Amino acid sequence: MAATIKDIGREAGVSATAVSKVLNGNYGSVSEATKERILRAADRLGYVPNRIAKSLINKHSHMIGFIVPDISNPFFAETARGISDCAEKNGYKLIICNTDSDPKKEIGIVTALIEYAVDGVLFAGDMFDIEGITRLLNEKNVSHVGIGNFGSSIVKHRVYMNDFKGAREIVDYLVGMGHKQIAFIGSTRDDQVERYSRFAGYVLAMDTHCLPVDNKIIKIGEYRYEYGYDAALSLVNGGAGFTAVFCANDLIAYGAVKAFRESGLRVPGDVSVVGYDDIFFSAFFEPGLTTVRQPSYDFGAEAMEMLSKIIGGDAAVANEIQYEPQIIVRDSVARVG
Repeated sequence: MAATIKDIGREAGVSATAVSKVLNGNYGSVSEATKERILRAADRLGYVPNRIAKSLINKHSHMIGFIVPDISNPFFAETARGISDCAEKNGYKLIICNTDSDPKKEIGIVTALIEYAVDGVLFAGDMFDIEGITRLLNEKNVSHVGIGNFGSSIVKHRVYMNDFKGAREIVDYLVGMGHKQIAFIGSTRDDQVERYSRFAGYVLAMDTHCLPVDNKIIKIGEYRYEYGYDAALSLVNGGAGFTAVFCANDLIAYGAVKAFRESGLRVPGDVSVVGYDDIFFSAFFEPGLTTVRQPSYDFGAEAMEMLSKIIGGDAAVANEIQYEPQIIVRDSVARVG
């Protein structure tokens, strides 16, 4: 049976009130000797504080939930580090939840976080039921911040990259290197031509340069290494011509490069490949991956700072922070023509 405050009081020979004060960090009204006696008794008895019950009393759990579709993606791991460092500075602990891009898991996780009385929620990446998530959080008055290109009409507070611009600029770069047949590999979220998506930026850039958008060299699936591999093989076997591929994240690009090499194609000698995110490994990948940099750590730290201000009732907190894209040129693109 778990030890209680009364058990600690009996063990230490003090009142339950004194025990409660010490365990809550209020040392001013007890002597140093009494404090040490209480802490030693709590340790001997294996006392574990009931943080959920405590949060119901003081209205704060000092816990933050962070929801991601795939924590194995280094981009989200680095974002989580930024959140964790900022959360620690502001007195919060972090709970990381992985949805596997499953809409049912998304709602289940949000419901569980609400039941555990978290002070706030952060979410990033492919959230398939973002309307359902935000509606539930709003109904329960749980502060939340989105990390990514969620529309402002859905997510009031967000930290994001101008992905539309980033996609346009990476395609502009490929065109500047002489490429006219540029394939696209992205996720189901990119399949919606909206002003925030990487696919929309790709389409506009191709149109601006009067280049055809050929559905035969557009592959829509998941932001995963395995999908990049499969999609690239499909491009090779599809028979349509292409000299370059814009991959909507770096993991897709890694898989695509592997597939091209196994098919006997040189990268970048026969086909050029670019990615998006500039995760840590992209500088060390062979060849070094040309990509669009997203400051994942900064995303996390900024989003957590914004969330802590919202929780604290700061009426002047900004609704959004937008980062501008940066093209990182390495060795995965060759000039043609």
